[in-house]
Amino acid sequence: RTAPTSTIAPGVVMASSPALPTQPAEEAARKREVRL
Repeated sequence: RTAPTSTIAPGVVMASSPALPTQPAEEAARKREVRL
């Protein structure tokens, strides 16, 4: 596994780097959280 961020929960990744979303999945999770 080259990207440990993938295994980490999207919430954790978001908190880790909310200003620089490097993964598209992260952005999707962000929008989902905002929706919730």
